[in-house]
Amino acid sequence: MISDLSPAGTRTARGITATVYRVNQDADQWHILLAWRHKGSLYSVSEHVIKPYTYRQVVTNLDRLLAGLVLVRPEA
Repeated sequence: MISDLSPAGTRTARGITATVYRVNQDADQWHILLAWRHKGSLYSVSEHVIKPYTYRQVVTNLDRLLAGLVLVRPEA
């Protein structure tokens, strides 16, 4: 559960400020998760750091994902 993890900073793009969580245990070895709330809902993007990618490359990719998000409003 996210509330059990310690935040490791924030990343901001397109009006979203996401909290960074890094997990390095068990099945989540080297897992980076960005989480944020919007109008009461919880959203996230995440990725594992695995060869041939470095930690920095994965964070760069998550930044690109965050910057590419578009709010889709439901139609009535």
